[in-house]
Amino acid sequence: MRPDSPTFSSYRSIQAHVVFGTLSKNCRGVGICKVEVNRTDSDDPPACGRRVPVLMKKIAPGIVSLAFHRDELSRSLLDRYFRNLEFPVPEQYVFESTELKALGMSEFTIRAGVYPVRVTAAHYSLELLHDNGEPVAKQVVRTSHGRRTGIRQRLVSMYMF
Repeated sequence: MRPDSPTFSSYRSIQAHVVFGTLSKNCRGVGICKVEVNRTDSDDPPACGRRVPVLMKKIAPGIVSLAFHRDELSRSLLDRYFRNLEFPVPEQYVFESTELKALGMSEFTIRAGVYPVRVTAAHYSLELLHDNGEPVAKQVVRTSHGRRTGIRQRLVSMYMF
């Protein structure tokens, strides 16, 4: 599917902020701890400093894209969260109703795993899979030297923007 196709453009994009880390570790470590939709840059930043703006978009049923602008990511954030062009999500993240409503979705839980990162001139982006209870082998998102493998490779190549 191409970005100019009617189906792709029918999904809405939203501005949000992502706090890196895991909820079980009080937003420490790697992964996604929080997604905040109705936040402005004038709001007080967290003490941890791991909150970054992101463009979120549902790009297909069961897939949400996050695009982080390169200018918003410091070298330390890139080294910690996007090392080897992989983004680790050690535990699932359940989107809250505010986030779901903004994306025009009724439910979405990010599946734990390691997601490949796509780098463009302006963004670092990744596509997150909905944890729908299918066996992990059908939705593994692992890379080998930057290459996606198996079923996921075909799926990602259809929905990249």
